[in-house]
Amino acid sequence: MALTFPARSYAGAASAGTLAAAISSGSTTFASSTTLTGWVDITGGTFSGRCVIAFGYGTAAEEKILCTYSTSTGNFTIITRGYDGTTSPAGGWPVGTTFNLVWSANEAAEANAAVQNTVAQITSSGDLLYGTGSRTMTRLPIGSTGQALVSNGSTPYWSSIVGTQGAQGATGAQGATGAQGAQGAQGGGSGSVPFTTNGQLWYGTGSGTANLLGIGSTGQVLTVSGGVPAWATSTGGGGVTSNYAESYISGNVTLPLTSYTGITSVSLTAGTWLITARALVGGGASTNNVDIFIGPNSANPASNYATTSAGPIASGAYQTVSLTKVVVLASTTTVYLNGYATTAAGIAKYTAISGISSTTTGITAVQIA
Repeated sequence: MALTFPARSYAGAASAGTLAAAISSGSTTFASSTTLTGWVDITGGTFSGRCVIAFGYGTAAEEKILCTYSTSTGNFTIITRGYDGTTSPAGGWPVGTTFNLVWSANEAAEANAAVQNTVAQITSSGDLLYGTGSRTMTRLPIGSTGQALVSNGSTPYWSSIVGTQGAQGATGAQGATGAQGAQGAQGGGSGSVPFTTNGQLWYGTGSGTANLLGIGSTGQVLTVSGGVPAWATSTGGGGVTSNYAESYISGNVTLPLTSYTGITSVSLTAGTWLITARALVGGGASTNNVDIFIGPNSANPASNYATTSAGPIASGAYQTVSLTKVVVLASTTTVYLNGYATTAAGIAKYTAISGISSTTTGITAVQIA
């Protein structure tokens, strides 16, 4: 990914150190004979992260050393000599040599990587970033007005369909604007997103900019308000309701030859419903084809909402077949899952079969308006 942010430098007030004893090729530590002032914060006796020290700073002989510092001993512990593309001099560094705390190319690369993998992915107002693995993120564009953010078990997506909801609380306040991702640890690592509390979301406010949104209250849904995501209490409109129905068979159902029969059914009130039917069907005594239907009548195929077929299915074998249909009901209606076989009597099975299906035969419905 090409860099889209300008290179940056920073000026600090860290004083230079003076080498207390010479450094040779076999040295593992070094110390300063002068007091170090204005350096980065030190907690617990050590730097919070590794640091990079430069000897011969700004000269052709400059060497950078990756190390850590301990206030308890006053020593720098050497991790890597000739760091960041520099070279260790054959004669080492003599006592009295000046050294400086410096910013390294590796740190710059980590900072750029943090920006590129987070806020730089934002292209439009309302964009969301979500994790796709360890330290990786991807962009999810804003959904349509009234849609809710739901999960398929691995990734989030915008949808007008939400299943049964629990008790709903007050609208959660939007979190404060987030700062740019912090610098990763030196010598390896990655930048981090500036989350401060559990459940926060990062969403785009324009190209290359983002805000933090605090977690909403229990039972709230993530919807769209003014072109950006916001937590809100469900009112039953906008495609989000709590009406849900399902029915699964409790024993095998015979599907007669060319005879239309009801397998199971649900009773639905007036409104718009997303109806899904799934059947685990078998061929019966011989190779067979099986048709299934969703409809308001268990004996009149002409009034079906949707139909599909499975087969040919060998004797003793099974296949899964499913149907999904959005239906507008003017009044309370019993909706059936129906079926019949076209060659010989078939079977709608009520128990799952390992390797073929983890679910059984039944019908579910979610009210969406």
